Amino acid sequence: MYSSNSKREIQLTRSFSLQPADAWVVILSFAGITALLCFIGPGKPLNLLFPAGTSAVAFYLCTRYPILYLGFTWWVILLSPLVRRMADYQSSFTDPSPILLAPYLATLVGIVALGKYLPMVLSGGGRPYAFTLAGIIYASLIGYINRSPVVAIIGALDYLCPVLFSLYIFTCWRLYPAVYKNLERVMIWGVLILGGYALYQYFGLPPWDQFWLDNASINSLVVNATETTRIWSTLNSPEPFGTFMSMSLLMLFTADSGLRFVALPIGHLSLLVSLVRSSWVGWLGGILALITSVKPKVQMRLLMIILVMSFVVTFLALREEFAEPITSRLDTFSDIEDDGSARARRSTFESAVGVALTSFLGQGIGGSTFDNAFLSILINMGWLGAIFYVGGAVLLAVKLFRGVENRYDPFIAVARAVVFSGLVRVPLNVVFSETNGFFFWAFLGAGLAAKNYYLNNQGNFQNKNS
Repeated sequence: MYSSNSKREIQLTRSFSLQPADAWVVILSFAGITALLCFIGPGKPLNLLFPAGTSAVAFYLCTRYPILYLGFTWWVILLSPLVRRMADYQSSFTDPSPILLAPYLATLVGIVALGKYLPMVLSGGGRPYAFTLAGIIYASLIGYINRSPVVAIIGALDYLCPVLFSLYIFTCWRLYPAVYKNLERVMIWGVLILGGYALYQYFGLPPWDQFWLDNASINSLVVNATETTRIWSTLNSPEPFGTFMSMSLLMLFTADSGLRFVALPIGHLSLLVSLVRSSWVGWLGGILALITSVKPKVQMRLLMIILVMSFVVTFLALREEFAEPITSRLDTFSDIEDDGSARARRSTFESAVGVALTSFLGQGIGGSTFDNAFLSILINMGWLGAIFYVGGAVLLAVKLFRGVENRYDPFIAVARAVVFSGLVRVPLNVVFSETNGFFFWAFLGAGLAAKNYYLNNQGNFQNKNS
C-alpha cells in the first residue's frame, strides 16, 4: 500500500533527523522564504505565495512522505494566522486574508491519497466517515442555494477539511507507530512554541498582533486600549488556542520525551491566562477520562505527574503578574447567573433553540454559528443533514471507545480523552468545525488508526499485552 519512501520514512521517524533530505530542503526553503517576507517584507506577496506554496509543498509531501505531510499540515494549521498578522503588518490589513486558506488547501491535497485508498478504507472500518461526509455535502448544497458562493464554499471548508484530515490520518493506520511519534513531536513543540508565545503576548503584544487587534476590532480581547486579557498565541482567537492547549496537554501526560516536563508547566499556565473557561472544563473532563482509561500502573504515574504539575502551575499562577485575572475568571464559576457571557449564551440558546428543533432541511452551511455546537449543526444542516453528520461521528466515537487496547497503548486512552474533552464542550463551543474541528477530528482519526493497526497486527497487540 505504501511506497519505499514511506517505509524509509518510518525508520527515520523513530529518531528525529532532517531526513529525508529532499523533503526537508523543500520544507525549510518554504519556511525560510515565509519568515523572510514576514520579518523583512514586503508582506503583501505572501497573500498569494503562502497558500500557493503550502499547496505545492503539501502535494509533494503527500505523494512521497505521508508522515512529513501530516506534520507539515499541523504546523500550517497552527501558524497560518500568525503569518497572516505579520504579513499584514509589513504591508496593509487584508480581510478576508487568502493566507487563512492555507490550512484548507493543505488538507484538500490529501484527497490525492484518499482517492486511491478510499475503497479499502471504507471496507476496513472507515465507513462512518462516508455518512459524515454525506451530511456535509448535503448542507453545502443547501448553503450554495441560499447564500453567496464564497460564503457557502468557506462554510463548507470549515466542516469538510477537519473530517478529511481525520480520514487521511485513518488511512495511514499501517504507519501508526510513525504517525504517533510525529503527532507526539508536534504536540510537544506546539505546546512549547504556542504556550511560550502566548505568555510573551500576555506581558506585551508584539506590534503585528497589536496592528491586527486594532484593525480587527475584537473588543472582547481587551481591557483597555493597550492591555489584553485573553491571549490567543499564534491562532486567531483565544477559543482555538484554548482548545489546542487543553487537548495537546492530555497527550503530553503520556509522552516519552523529557521535553514534556518543560512543556507541561508552560502549557498549563498559558491555558490559564487564556481565560477560556470552556477549555478549562474540557481539560478537566479529558483528565478524568484519561485516568480512568489506563491501567493502574500508568494511573499512578499520571497522578504523580498531575500532582507535581499542580504545585508548579499553582505557584506560578499565584504570582502577582497572573493572579488577578485568573482568580477573577475562576470566581465566575460560582456566580454563573450574574456572568455576562453565561447570560448571553443562555439568551442566544433560548432564541435559537426553537428554530433549531424545527429545522428539517436546514438553512445550509455558511450561516449563523453559535457557541452551542448542536445549535449550529441543526440550524445549518437541519435534521436531515445532522442525522448523517452526527450519526457518522457517533459511530466513529463508539468504535474508538470499544475494546481494551487503551490498557496497553496509552495513546488510545489519550485519543479517547481528547474526544471526550471535545464532547464535554459541545454545549459551550463550536467543536466539530473550523480550527477547533481539526483538533477533535485529528485525534479521533489517530485513535481509530491505532485500533486498526492492532486489529490487523495481533502480534503487536499481544506483545504490548504481555
